[in-house]
Amino acid sequence: MKEFFSIEGPFMQFFGKLWDIILLSVVFCVCSIPIITFGMNCIALYYTVVKVVLPGERHAVRTFLKMVPRNARQGLPLGILFEIIIAVLTYSLIVILHNDMGALGVFFGVVFVMLFMIVLVVMAYAFPMSARFENTIGEIVANSAFMALEHWKETTSLLILQAAFLVGMILIVYIPPIILILPGAIMWMQAKLLEPVFDSYLKEGGSKS
Repeated sequence: MKEFFSIEGPFMQFFGKLWDIILLSVVFCVCSIPIITFGMNCIALYYTVVKVVLPGERHAVRTFLKMVPRNARQGLPLGILFEIIIAVLTYSLIVILHNDMGALGVFFGVVFVMLFMIVLVVMAYAFPMSARFENTIGEIVANSAFMALEHWKETTSLLILQAAFLVGMILIVYIPPIILILPGAIMWMQAKLLEPVFDSYLKEGGSKS
């Protein structure tokens, strides 16, 4: 029993990781107030979860804050790219919903929803991939699309996680404490799904330290 509640025991390890997730979620949200920094913050968060939280290391917040500026060169344009695409798709869906276009509206509505889902899936791979591999932005997007098709089981789970994140962002208006765990928890689950996928590719080289 003493071992269970010791500093190295499973009880303290669990709450240590939970505390790291809470701290990272808060810092992530604060750093993402300028919406254009969302991409670089996602990359830094994934890196920190993989390198610090999962193995039970310390200094999660320090690692995150150190990685944010390091990922600015790639994460900033990558994040803005996805934000522009999502904004265009969202605006298009709103226009379709507010105009009576009949069968044509239904058709285009389905098309834009499918495109929206594809973008979410590619984005779910792109930010973690940028955290773990040395690639250009074009290579990241292309490889993310390839992995999304190649690993369809993980892709399905990632799509569910992305949907859960969007629902959680809406619920924050009604249940503000969700913000204390949502970003870190979602990224933790993404890491559990993606790290086994990345392992085989990392053995071929090109990984970040």
